[in-house]
Amino acid sequence: MKLNNEYILKFMNHPDRVAANAKLRKALKRIEEIKTLSAQTILICMPPALKELECAYENLIIVEAMIEQKLLKEQAVG
Repeated sequence: MKLNNEYILKFMNHPDRVAANAKLRKALKRIEEIKTLSAQTILICMPPALKELECAYENLIIVEAMIEQKLLKEQAVG
């Protein structure tokens, strides 16, 4: 595997990765918003928000692995 600027740019700017990263940032923002609420509201709202964050993170990891595999195949062929 050869890491160069072109590879890194393709990886970081891949549309699927950008979309997955946006979902992760949205989930993080939601948790930050919940933190400012009352204790009772936090107890009600935080568990689903944490689950959403977990799913977004797992999705990002999966998407990144798929993109990396695709880019490695392209690099091996080209």
